[in-house]
Amino acid sequence: MEHLLGDYADHLEFQGRRSHADVRSIVKLHVVKPWPRVTSLPANQVSGEQIADMMRRVVELDKDRTANKLRSYVRAAYQTAKAARSKASIPLRFKAYHITHNPAADTEPDESANCADKNPLSVQELRSYWQAIMGMDGFKGAVLRLHLLTGGQRIEQLVNLRTADIAEGAITLYDGKGRPGKPARPHTIPLIPEAAAALLACQPRGTYAISTDGGNTHLAATTLSAWAVG
Repeated sequence: MEHLLGDYADHLEFQGRRSHADVRSIVKLHVVKPWPRVTSLPANQVSGEQIADMMRRVVELDKDRTANKLRSYVRAAYQTAKAARSKASIPLRFKAYHITHNPAADTEPDESANCADKNPLSVQELRSYWQAIMGMDGFKGAVLRLHLLTGGQRIEQLVNLRTADIAEGAITLYDGKGRPGKPARPHTIPLIPEAAAALLACQPRGTYAISTDGGNTHLAATTLSAWAVG
């Protein structure tokens, strides 16, 4: 099972899907490390109940959305291997796992963990937030203003902005939530002058536009989220 999940992450990376990093992180922290005996089993001998137990452990850590993501990634890995038997575009190594049944499909996600925010900012709260960040100095203030002035884009997508995807008056983000095997969908966002100024203040260079190390790596989504809350 561990090798199957690793092959799936490699497959996503080869396709240019940025989600491969999230797959690797969740698999390492919440699948392989706490469940070495299960993940050392042949992939086609792992049961849906065992995968549900993996999810339950994550739920008990108060990480309901992460539990759903774990299920989604494991399900997609097994589905890729299952489809390899009839789909020639899937690498041959997936066929070697002899998957005829997807055990993760026997589990149930927690739908409530995927619900949109039911308590969005009120107009007055939004004004207060803007007042707090509009004059904030430095990189932190610039990133927070860019996030707000581009319409509150998904943080994971915004921090992955590449310098090459900055055009005059617009940026292009990529939605990696497409179906397994499909490329990420481009999403072009026009920039109002204030947003363009905030982006310029981030001093984009190198590969990633929103970075503290010259563009070699991007700012962590969790860092931006914490800044916004703080």
